[in-house]
Amino acid sequence: MSQFPHGIGAQWIYEVMDSASASIDTMTVTVASDTATPLPGFTSSELWIYSVAGTPIDTVRVVYNDSSMVLQSPVGAVVVVFPVIRPTVAVTVPAGTFKESYKITSGYYLYPNDSYFLVDYWLVKDNGIVKYEFNANVTTPKLHYTAELLQYIPAPSVPMR
Repeated sequence: MSQFPHGIGAQWIYEVMDSASASIDTMTVTVASDTATPLPGFTSSELWIYSVAGTPIDTVRVVYNDSSMVLQSPVGAVVVVFPVIRPTVAVTVPAGTFKESYKITSGYYLYPNDSYFLVDYWLVKDNGIVKYEFNANVTTPKLHYTAELLQYIPAPSVPMR
C-alpha cells in the first residue's frame, strides 16, 4: 500500500506486554526482503522478521496493493487482511499520539477445539502498525498481549517525512 512505504531495513520497535506471564519485552520487526512472490492480485511483497532480544521468533510474508495488505505466516495458517477503510480513530502509544489511524479487527476460529484468536490492529499512514492487541482462549488463563510502538525507523532508502 502506497500509504505504508517500508523498504528493506525498515524497523518497528514495540513494547510487548503479556498478561498471562506478567512480562514486558521489547520486540523488533524488520523488513528483511522485498523479493517474496506476491499473491495473485497483489503488486508487492516483503518478508518481515520478528525478533526478541536479537533472536528471531517469527517470519511473516506481507503482500499489498493499493487497497489491501495481507500478513501470512510461513505455513499459511494465519492470514490477516487489512482492507482500506476511512481513518477515524486516535491512538496513543509510547511513540506518540496519532490522530488518524485505521483500526482493524481480525478474528480466527479453530475447529475442532473451539479456540479463537481476536486481534485488533491500529495502522497509521507512513508508520505502519503502531499497536495491536491479541486475545485468545487457547490457554488458561486466557492469553492477552498488547504491542505498542516505541519507535519506527524508516529504511535507509526511504526518507523520513
